[in-house]
Amino acid sequence: MTMNSLTRAALKLSLCVGIGLGTVLGASPARSADNWTFIIGPINRSVTLAQLQELAETGKPSGDLKLILKLAGQSPEDVAKILTDTVDFDLVTAYRLISSRPGMAVLEQLGQIIAPRNANTAGAQALSGALLMSLSGDNQFTVLEILEKYPTDARINVGELMAASEQFGDVTQLLDGLMGGGGF
Repeated sequence: MTMNSLTRAALKLSLCVGIGLGTVLGASPARSADNWTFIIGPINRSVTLAQLQELAETGKPSGDLKLILKLAGQSPEDVAKILTDTVDFDLVTAYRLISSRPGMAVLEQLGQIIAPRNANTAGAQALSGALLMSLSGDNQFTVLEILEKYPTDARINVGELMAASEQFGDVTQLLDGLMGGGGF
């Protein structure tokens, strides 16, 4: 598996695991993350939500987002596509998945990888809240929509995210296992 496909799988895992895992404590829709810090090895770089939105709209990164994409081995076009691809998923099913014991366990692990910037706590709750708010109304989400609804400035440990992707394997198989395995 190439670095490019690992990073893409890790990003997809972060979204889909958010669907399937954790408890909902309700994120406040009045506040969202303005800044996202990406941790790649010893390097920490922050980008604004506006920079991510610009990448999604134009396919062109700005500021530190250029460096982050280079270090992650990702093309701006591929990331823009990941940010804007729509995923259809039923809100009620998502809630049942994130309320299941297996779902909560995986979301807790993912919440350590994608978490509020200044704390190692509440990552699972923030992810599940952002996902459910994204699904409400239309039963679909995009990565960008989840980032827009995340309740506070956040950090993503890219290396740990890629390791989790390898541990959980294919996201579709993970979700099928959670849904078909009677875990909720």
